[in-house]
Amino acid sequence: MKLPTVRAQEPNPPTGAQFLKILDNVPEEWLLPFVTHEATGCYLDEILTLTWGDVDAAERKVMARACKLAGIPHYSPKNLRERRASIWHHGGLPAKTLAERLGHAKASMSLDVYTDTLDAGEGEVEELQARVAGR
Repeated sequence: MKLPTVRAQEPNPPTGAQFLKILDNVPEEWLLPFVTHEATGCYLDEILTLTWGDVDAAERKVMARACKLAGIPHYSPKNLRERRASIWHHGGLPAKTLAERLGHAKASMSLDVYTDTLDAGEGEVEELQARVAGR
């Protein structure tokens, strides 16, 4: 018995602009899985089986090395959470929505802990977006 020939397809990834258009058109509840998939190369089933321990341990190692190579103080994944919360706050996100995104029962928790971690101007993301899209 002769098996059919399987022809490998040439890789044909979307450009950064095309990926942003994809993100513009996926349902909101699928946005995070799509961004995570694109950023990590993991398939959705791999992403869904990750535990926080898997992610946190790897992220801590990568981040520590990146900070050292950059010659900046050591930051942790928690510091990135603080940064994002502060950016959302300074961007005008309502306190209740901020608390929901951070998993806090009360908006006061989010406001007390996260809103003074950055100056208002630190939330500028144009260069960050350009660098991520260019990678």
